[in-house]
Amino acid sequence: MLAMTNDEKSPREMRLLGELTAYGSAIDTALKLCEPIIETEDIPVAGSTGRVIANAVTAPVDVPVTDRAAMDGYAVIAGDLSNSTEDDCSVQLEVLGRVLAGDLSTPVVQSGQCLEVATGSQLPVGADAVLPVEQTTCDGTQLTVLASVNHGDHVSVRGEDLREGDLIVDKDSVGSPSVAAALASIGASLITVRRKPRVLLVPNGDELVPLGGDIEPGQVYDSNSVALQALLESNGAIISRTPIVRDDPTALIEGVSADDIDLVVTLGGTSVGRHDLVVDVVEKMGEVLVHGVAIKPGKPVLIGRVGRVPILGLPGFPTSCLFTGYLFAEPMVRALSGLPLNHRSRVSALISTTVNSPPGKRQFVSVQVNGKQAAPVYRASSTITSMSRANGWIEIPEETTALASGDPVEVTLF
Repeated sequence: MLAMTNDEKSPREMRLLGELTAYGSAIDTALKLCEPIIETEDIPVAGSTGRVIANAVTAPVDVPVTDRAAMDGYAVIAGDLSNSTEDDCSVQLEVLGRVLAGDLSTPVVQSGQCLEVATGSQLPVGADAVLPVEQTTCDGTQLTVLASVNHGDHVSVRGEDLREGDLIVDKDSVGSPSVAAALASIGASLITVRRKPRVLLVPNGDELVPLGGDIEPGQVYDSNSVALQALLESNGAIISRTPIVRDDPTALIEGVSADDIDLVVTLGGTSVGRHDLVVDVVEKMGEVLVHGVAIKPGKPVLIGRVGRVPILGLPGFPTSCLFTGYLFAEPMVRALSGLPLNHRSRVSALISTTVNSPPGKRQFVSVQVNGKQAAPVYRASSTITSMSRANGWIEIPEETTALASGDPVEVTLF
């Protein structure tokens, strides 16, 4: 733990941000700090959706393990039915009994015989097709055939789904319900996955009030940590939070010194005011790599590290905080997890009104997409409710200073 002098505990003078880092360079710097986690854990297959599979899995057996009936009807020898039509019902077969799904017996069918079968039941030995029940009439043990079938008709053959040794799921792929079903089809109950990244949120500011507390003029509820927890948990992170860190360097140091954490995200305190102390703390404990990014909203983003742990400092205004959470915290968490980064859906639309953009900055504008129209809803960095009415955002490049009403845009959906 670093010792702080009395002078260091006092608010520092205001200082200006240095040269702003381009967004592309800033996100590259952030992602280079986030090597994928290699530690693994075994979890139930049913809980593997969205998890990164640690090892390739191949089929130890054929699936299905035997030929099966693909519909309700009668297991027959196709050659016995070659002359049967609705007009010529001369083919009749002896019904030996029935085979239900899950029946472990191995009955045998010979020429002139058949067995009633249910969908999914084992195909009797000797049979090579299933005659649908709709194409028959049955009187006791006598079956009258109304149509012919070919060898293999309505039969799910052994290994039709998977052959022994077939790849079911590759290493570093992402689990899904269909992958879980495929794993379950070979009897797997557990799957080895990469563990989830552990993220520590550090809400920072004398003005913050915990949810449920009484609020006074000049105070705000701590919405930022709620928003970031929701965002990062939806991307597979395990979240812990410190108590609200007041504008005191010593308390902030205790927050970012937590053990067993893969990423620290501070919320507030990254700007240039006297009490914006995150940059000082990270400089003393580790290394500041980026402080200030050429974006709107969210300019005072900080990227650094303390030891092996990446530190992401997000601005305190709610819209800036959440937007930079999408732009930086989400991809950092996904990089730690080994999840794909370009995962959000995008749609084309037409901007509904003129939007001006500052030269030299990449602007991100929250929008509400309705049909082919994208209507901007962003008002200010401090107004989180405007962002709650958006369902996506548009990105305006640094060299573009205005979009005219009706211009085509690409919307990234929340």
